[in-house]
Amino acid sequence: MKLKHPILLLSLSLTGLWVEQSLAHTRLSPAVADENRARHATYVTQANIAHGCGEMNVIGHILVMPDQTDSIVEVSTDGGKTWTRHSGPVSDFIQAGGFIRIIKSNEVFPIQQMIQDANKNPIGYWAGGGEGLPPRNWYGQMPFRIQAAVFQDNSCARSITFIPAIADICEIKSLADPEFNHATGFWVKAVPGVDPNSLDAKYFGDPSHAYDSPATFKVNRNVSQYPLPASCGQGVDVRIYPSMNQLKRDMKVIWQGRQIWPAP
Repeated sequence: MKLKHPILLLSLSLTGLWVEQSLAHTRLSPAVADENRARHATYVTQANIAHGCGEMNVIGHILVMPDQTDSIVEVSTDGGKTWTRHSGPVSDFIQAGGFIRIIKSNEVFPIQQMIQDANKNPIGYWAGGGEGLPPRNWYGQMPFRIQAAVFQDNSCARSITFIPAIADICEIKSLADPEFNHATGFWVKAVPGVDPNSLDAKYFGDPSHAYDSPATFKVNRNVSQYPLPASCGQGVDVRIYPSMNQLKRDMKVIWQGRQIWPAP
């Protein structure tokens, strides 16, 4: 069967007013796991889409994990109260982990496409089409697997938190459109140093509702079996999230070679 035009497929012509919703944000569940060194081990989780944009349905969804090449790595020595930029790669702390495997599901959206990095690693997906998810009192669940994290034995990391960038799309608009953040719910970690008045800052969410409010997936080290080196003391917590470069490169809906969202 021949598919319709992608814009029609994604149902991106809905209209509606932006109305303040409850503070039910898109989150992953489960959002915590333990280190697993079994061969080909993965963690099963799902993105829970909580609500639309005012009176508009969610008719597209995108999730992008940090690619571990062009990503921001931070450490905390006080249980996550404060974070410091780490100058090295995330491989200083983990041997592997954090890429994803897509679970094919048509429960919410009939179309899914994988997003890959330059090395063809699966780092995300987008989904869309159909009637979408009503704007309130419904949850949409998008399941996927995360490659199990294996900690470097000689590192001081006691946990690592992967922070994906997520967007729930209600209407196609360009970044330059003043209503861009009213037509898409963003759940993205704000990148330090980005001008809050710039177009780039729109990726971080609506300042009046969910700015800098990302979902997280935390993996705890198996310290009973793989203890921290004695020199580490209590150890450090690590988090990793997409850079601005990665957001602009990978946070897109591409259909048959054409960018659909954000609108060019």
